[in-house]
Amino acid sequence: MINEHNPIAQLVGKIQNKWIEEVSPDPEIQLVRWLIKPSQADLYAGFLKLESTPHGKIPEVSIVLLSHFKDYNIHSKTLIKDWLEAYEKDEAFHEALKKNNLTFNWDTEKYKNKLSDKNTNYNLLLLEMLAAFQKALPNPELPVVLSLYPYSIADTDDYQAWIETLMQTGFPDRVRLMIFDFVEDAQFDKMMKQYPKISKSLSIPLDV
Repeated sequence: MINEHNPIAQLVGKIQNKWIEEVSPDPEIQLVRWLIKPSQADLYAGFLKLESTPHGKIPEVSIVLLSHFKDYNIHSKTLIKDWLEAYEKDEAFHEALKKNNLTFNWDTEKYKNKLSDKNTNYNLLLLEMLAAFQKALPNPELPVVLSLYPYSIADTDDYQAWIETLMQTGFPDRVRLMIFDFVEDAQFDKMMKQYPKISKSLSIPLDV
């Protein structure tokens, strides 16, 4: 159980509340950028870790992937592979479904087969998987957030180009993308300005 009186828990609570107040009520928002300081990196990692457990607070289902960004052409494939592997190992998720007698019809074998097909468009497949995952939820009105916090980014411009490709392709209904940017650099400013109606930048003064 999370100790709400713990100072770190209180800071994470501020992050959660910011999202709940400014993102959750607006169904049009598809791209959310957190502007953070390097000293806050571990705190936001803790926020993501918490949101991927039953103790999460935001009213969306968060799919957290920390995959290294190595190359524009392979990143969607990497995310798909890592997501499928994490899903199979997520005992808590499967146990919760079983305990509550809930069905979750998400055909992972189909995506595994497409993953090994050289003719697959992996960007489209990733978006297809997100849409199918969201629709398979016991509550089909519940949005899904693809939360990306790469361990490393080989080329920031390349990473931004990859995100823009997904945005141009079009996110499914009730699916959002969460990314992170250091406030001193604000490297994704230009991209965010390209999508003013469906994007939002968030920042919180946190004393860590």
